Amino acid sequence: MGKRRRPLRRSSLSTASEERMQEAQKRHTEALKDPTLLTKITFTDRSDISSPTKRAVTEVLGLQQMTEIQAKTYAAVLSGRSVLGRARTGTGKTLAFLLPSIERLLAADLDLFKPGFSIGM
Repeated sequence: MGKRRRPLRRSSLSTASEERMQEAQKRHTEALKDPTLLTKITFTDRSDISSPTKRAVTEVLGLQQMTEIQAKTYAAVLSGRSVLGRARTGTGKTLAFLLPSIERLLAADLDLFKPGFSIGM
């Protein structure tokens, strides 16, 4: 039998979480120093993003310009095509996938969504 580990105390969890957040913020700050990261395309310029989504991205997340990976993949993901993208950490890959996926769900026929049936994006 292996050695049993004691559960982490709440203060240990908070400290670890804070350290991860600080490290992520540091990577993000470093990535923003790259002049090629951001494009001239703003989220508000895109006509294929709904107003509530634009407001959430700009006001809640505080983002104005799309990164290169977001600008290059948005239309393809929105149209339902498969996309394989590669970019370094902190460049917005998750948002590049989620934003058009959310827009597709918002525009979808809700009658298609029935309990027990899988519907892919």
